[in-house]
Amino acid sequence: MHRNIYPVRRFLITLFIFCGCVGRHNNLYLLLDNADGLYTGSSVISRGVIIGKVEELSLSDKWVVVKLTIKDKYKLSKESDFKVILDNVLQRKSSIDVTFSSSKDTYANNDTVMVHNKKGIERNVIPVELDSSSRAEMLKVFKQLDTLLNSKSKAKG
Repeated sequence: MHRNIYPVRRFLITLFIFCGCVGRHNNLYLLLDNADGLYTGSSVISRGVIIGKVEELSLSDKWVVVKLTIKDKYKLSKESDFKVILDNVLQRKSSIDVTFSSSKDTYANNDTVMVHNKKGIERNVIPVELDSSSRAEMLKVFKQLDTLLNSKSKAKG
């Protein structure tokens, strides 16, 4: 009879360890005017550190609803600034950049924040680091553009 208890005990201990090791997180909902370039899995970053990710995107009547999962060890202070930053111009991939405020109050799990960013994506473009294939593709386009522009200027002159 005791032998039948051991597999159950092992299973419960394994489950307990697994649940304790799985990363804990809090959900935060952003209501955005524009989510250009965001996708499920986009990073949430603060000062270069990934603090979470975009879990889900959906549309309401007036907003793009973005569900974020933020690692539990990062407490987002209220009045923090959220910006959608275009990471890669060629692939239209964006991330969410968070600048923490000095407020002592923090967002609770499942809080909702309105972010007015109609022009925020264009204004917040940061320098892009390209991988070698993107760089080669861009160089090819520039050469074609140069050829096209030079041929038009020779035709005029």
